[in-house]
Amino acid sequence: DYKDWIKIQLLKSKLIGLQVQSKVTVTDEEIRKYYQAHIDEYKGYTEYYLRHILLPFPSTDEDKKRLIYVQQEILRLLKEGISFPELAQKYSQAPTAKDGGDLGWIKARELTPGIRNIVILLQPGEISPWIKTHSGFQLIQLEKRRKVPGKTFSEAKEEIYKLFYQQKMEERYRQWLTQLREKAYIKILL
Repeated sequence: DYKDWIKIQLLKSKLIGLQVQSKVTVTDEEIRKYYQAHIDEYKGYTEYYLRHILLPFPSTDEDKKRLIYVQQEILRLLKEGISFPELAQKYSQAPTAKDGGDLGWIKARELTPGIRNIVILLQPGEISPWIKTHSGFQLIQLEKRRKVPGKTFSEAKEEIYKLFYQQKMEERYRQWLTQLREKAYIKILL
């Protein structure tokens, strides 16, 4: 049974190869046009390794007073030399708190404009002022910054080829299935 199943799978694969894959072509012109149209994606960019402490919005006047106190206390402890990750573990209400507020490497374009405008001005090791965001008040530390070089056309060519090939193959496969359904003769006996 297993040998028969393998044989059927190989036959299916050959049939799809003949009917679909052999009829898919991607030209250099298409690749070049795509590269030119998406040149911004292939430019170099800057990534930032960030940590954060998140304090949620207060709901009562008493919570507002406590929030201000906690914000000041965190800044005081940072000035005294307590590490940012340690304070994030203790005070942050974000899911990343247990990891010391570790956000990892983030591209500048992935940050919200309010945070991006502050982060790009920070130097490694510096900490932002408290930032009001949609999820609460955040304190952000820039640990590291790195420049990721862009890709030339020749470096991006294979990546773009695979993208086009996959898209065209899926489209050709759908067309082939549609043609098979149109040619099929189905007789329903009840």
